[in-house]
Amino acid sequence: MRLDVARTVQVPAAADPTRLGTGRALPLASGSAIRLPPERASVFLAARVRSDSERAAGLPEPAPGAGDKADRAPARPEPLSAAASVFRVGAEDAAIVAVEARGLIGLADLTADGRWLLAPVAGEGGALRLLAAPADARPGPSRAVPLIPAGAPAPAAGAGTPPQLRIQP
Repeated sequence: MRLDVARTVQVPAAADPTRLGTGRALPLASGSAIRLPPERASVFLAARVRSDSERAAGLPEPAPGAGDKADRAPARPEPLSAAASVFRVGAEDAAIVAVEARGLIGLADLTADGRWLLAPVAGEGGALRLLAAPADARPGPSRAVPLIPAGAPAPAAGAGTPPQLRIQP
């Protein structure tokens, strides 16, 4: 099997990406059939938001395999206290912020009907929240649902890795 790059999209506001996920398009009536058009599906990129000082200094992203945090520029904040976002890249190839929070945002997914974007966020002290935001351009605020309070014992497996959320369509 061979995979080729179809297109490349720059997301200058994103730094230290943690997860990349694909969305689902809403069903589209097409003649006598109803189909799920892949050309309308979005890609969701979870990443830390590049700080103003990083943007002003023009700090580049570290190359893959460049080493641990000690090799990086000192201006990068710790992941659990930094601002992070899920960026939505649609068919128009423009990245927009779909939802944002403080902490380490993991793999985001859409509800089965494609109307809500859900993203898990790991925070300081072992806190875990679930963010929900409209995914289909409807106006409305995002919401945060606390799942695990700060100070709760953290599981040993997967500590320090971005959380994942998977929804079965």
